[in-house]
Amino acid sequence: MIDLSDAAVLAAYRERPDVVASLGDCRSLAGGGCAKHGGPVETLRCLACFDRGESDVELRGLPSSSYAMPLVEPPAYPSLATQAGNLAGAAARFVASGLATVPREEYDRRRAICRACPTNQYDAAQDRCFRCGCLASVKPWGAAERCPDGHW
Repeated sequence: MIDLSDAAVLAAYRERPDVVASLGDCRSLAGGGCAKHGGPVETLRCLACFDRGESDVELRGLPSSSYAMPLVEPPAYPSLATQAGNLAGAAARFVASGLATVPREEYDRRRAICRACPTNQYDAAQDRCFRCGCLASVKPWGAAERCPDGHW
């Protein structure tokens, strides 16, 4: 078992694109408690569950029935046609704005909101939004862009 109380180990895990950095990014398993986070587990992709590579979750102080929950299907992306339309619209807005981008501080603020999406539309594994299909590392740079759910 990896000791995530060690700051260097935790930092290394957070750099991995195939795992999520916080429980707020998790969405596949409901209920239970994670041995690595000590809090609720909402996905098999959380750091603890990913490390084990198993479908069960190692618990700390909770009865086994607490985590015997069914997997929840993640949301689907919009159709490819819708995503293409969204991309074309974003490109047109970017050109119309004179290629305006936001300052780094605003970009970082937007990215933080995406990663902790209040409506669970952020796909940490793909770094994309389930709602519009955008690349969450690109869209927040556009000064004319907005979150489709109004979060930024």
